[in-house]
Amino acid sequence: IGVVITAGVTGAAAKFFLEVSWLEGFLVGSIVGSTDAAAVFLLLHARGLRLKDRSRATLELEAGLNDPMAVFLTLTCVGLLTAGEIGLMVDGPWDLINGFLVQALGGILFGVGAGFGLLWLTNRLNIASGLYPVLAVAAAMLIFSITQEFEASGFLAAYLAGFVFGSRRHRATQLINRFHDGLA
Repeated sequence: IGVVITAGVTGAAAKFFLEVSWLEGFLVGSIVGSTDAAAVFLLLHARGLRLKDRSRATLELEAGLNDPMAVFLTLTCVGLLTAGEIGLMVDGPWDLINGFLVQALGGILFGVGAGFGLLWLTNRLNIASGLYPVLAVAAAMLIFSITQEFEASGFLAAYLAGFVFGSRRHRATQLINRFHDGLA
């Protein structure tokens, strides 16, 4: 809901200040409608603020779930703009709602399932320690790709899989966390 409100307000401002159509304004709003968790944590860290674990986890989840909504809104606006008329892309608003539900629910199901599957696999594999971070990155790309093939949200699936996998202890927790801290 927050992404839609932010996209709407920003889109209205873009429509009037940039003198574009409503749909083009909403596209601009959709692009900037989500917050970036990395930016939020960088600002908090730069100010020396430490959040409690529950607050930090809630902020991470909220910031991460914004991105799939922003991607859906952006792709919808681009599709509508390139189609010229809504009738060329969809038969009505129910097709948009159905598309959103397929992407959201599919992303949730694939992501949570894949997260637990990766957790199970990691605890059963006995590979060289340097390969666990490679496994995690490869799994994220595979989860994203497979989910996209089923026309669900690969972004949401990869995020939730990482959230499930990263919030539970496993044999490679320290190795993978250290690798991702380096990437961040």
